[in-house]
Amino acid sequence: MYCMKCGHELEDGARFCTECGAQQDVLSTEKTRQQSSAPRRPSVVQVVAAAFVVMAVGAFAFICLSSTLPLQSQPTQSQDAAGAGTIGSATGSGSAAGSGDPAQKPISDQSDALAAAQGDVAVASGELTYANDRYGYKVVLPADYELVDASDNGDGATFRDSSTGVEVRVWGAANALGETLDSVLESYTSAHDVSYKAMGGTWVVASWVEGGNEYYAKQYVGDDNINGIQFSYPQLSSDAGSAVIEAHIDEFVPGDL
Repeated sequence: MYCMKCGHELEDGARFCTECGAQQDVLSTEKTRQQSSAPRRPSVVQVVAAAFVVMAVGAFAFICLSSTLPLQSQPTQSQDAAGAGTIGSATGSGSAAGSGDPAQKPISDQSDALAAAQGDVAVASGELTYANDRYGYKVVLPADYELVDASDNGDGATFRDSSTGVEVRVWGAANALGETLDSVLESYTSAHDVSYKAMGGTWVVASWVEGGNEYYAKQYVGDDNINGIQFSYPQLSSDAGSAVIEAHIDEFVPGDL
């Protein structure tokens, strides 16, 4: 404590100043000392400033964290594997032109397409006849062949003999690109290692081996439409496949081309 008159430093609780002899007000001095030593409360401005700093730091941390997180990829729509007309048939893959892979179709769509195609199928006297209502072509196959796929737009279907693995695809397409016999045959030879090819007045034929399977395709090309049939089978079933081709290739009758 200090003297209230001369300011000389005194011992705590001293009643008189040892320097000037002035009497000290002990209670007032003690109260002043206690007030000076008491902790100060923060002002409103200090509280607001501190809160603003905390919010700013939190916002900065959030922005930095967000920029380091990977963006969620957007789903993409899968494309139909099989094209229409000569493109779909020349590839030798997928199902009837425009139908795509049956495994990729929604179950309801596939069921509806199969039900519609089944309406074009008739079985009698040991033979299965499929007459396409949209393009007017027709094919006759053995009665034990099963309808396994059909296009959504009604342009074709796929049949299979489960005992031999022989599969027959038939399709129709509008000749919107002005395809010719030469261009259709070229589409086969450019896409595959064709071992046999032939051309008639309205048709072309191509055959090749690919991925352990044998393929034999025939397309009828007109100014307005294209109709096609393709046989495919494992090489181990070559005899069965060849027999079906020989017996039924001429029973594919095109529609109005």
